[in-house]
Amino acid sequence: MAAVPAPAQVPRRWRYKLHPQPTSLELATKAAKAAGLRGAVVLDPFCGTGACLVAAVRARAELAVGSDLEDWSAYLRPELATMLACGSPRVRVLWGLDALEAAERVEHDVLFADPPNPWAVCGGCWVTVLRDLGLTFYDLRRHWLRPGRLSPGNLMGAGGRAVSYLVRLVKRELARGRRVVLNLFSAHGDVVRTRGRRSPLPAFSAMFELRRLGVGYWHEVTGVRP
Repeated sequence: MAAVPAPAQVPRRWRYKLHPQPTSLELATKAAKAAGLRGAVVLDPFCGTGACLVAAVRARAELAVGSDLEDWSAYLRPELATMLACGSPRVRVLWGLDALEAAERVEHDVLFADPPNPWAVCGGCWVTVLRDLGLTFYDLRRHWLRPGRLSPGNLMGAGGRAVSYLVRLVKRELARGRRVVLNLFSAHGDVVRTRGRRSPLPAFSAMFELRRLGVGYWHEVTGVRP
């Protein structure tokens, strides 16, 4: 097993690739524009490397606020790190906050997030990490699965507990009249039928009205099913 370097040993432009579940900035940006976030105050309570925050800014959100239970400040995407360092009034990040607590504390119009994968600690952008840093998917996955790497309350790999938590969060947001836009990924690339494979999409389809944004697995949750 190759040792995963500390973020300070990796060029800033690559550090976000070491995060155990980085979000595709390209898809998040397309989703943000498709969802129509212009002028909105956006919250991502699972912000991680900050891809959804950068995407919201690109989609002309008035303000993008990120929070996370973990402190991922060393793994931020370079665009977000630059905005924060320059004191941009369009982004703000809060570390050490549970998602439900963040949703209560932060005034916002839209929850826009790529939630934690309930069934796996994915291991970062493993294709480009292998190319740029010589680390395999298994190197990164073993690194993040070591005891103490992630907080006990982290939802990555938490299975049904993670899905239940997310359902609770979404119901609260809808009850408060907020819009909810999520990446309801399929862990195995099958959107419609999971064939026994794991995905939060069937659970959400049974409980919520969903609108596909036409970008990957991004959906807007428009209501609770009767």
